[in-house]
Amino acid sequence: MPRIADYVVIRDTKFEISSEPGKDPDKDFDFTLESGASIASRSILAFVLFVYKGCGFEVKINGTKQVDFSFSGPTIVALHEVIAANVLKAGSDNNIEFRVVVGRGTLEFGDVVLHYQRDI
Repeated sequence: MPRIADYVVIRDTKFEISSEPGKDPDKDFDFTLESGASIASRSILAFVLFVYKGCGFEVKINGTKQVDFSFSGPTIVALHEVIAANVLKAGSDNNIEFRVVVGRGTLEFGDVVLHYQRDI
């Protein structure tokens, strides 16, 4: 069976997480993979990050930590991370969580895309 590269846009618009008082320290989103997704293959998570005040954050997919970074000051970066095999689930049972884990700061994320392999 042929295999292709596919992707799912998890979030196109920006969203913010912050450890500042009264702000939301985490956000999570559900997403669906197309029929035939090869969950036994690794995938790639990509996103843009705007750091306004340095802090550390993590990203979990289906409860498994995939990304853990800290920044000391303002910056804008595009990041990608290889996601381990068998973390994703076939269909609509997938969830991604972004969470501040250390320090006092505000982060803004945008263009969150998951690239994965799919059998056709």
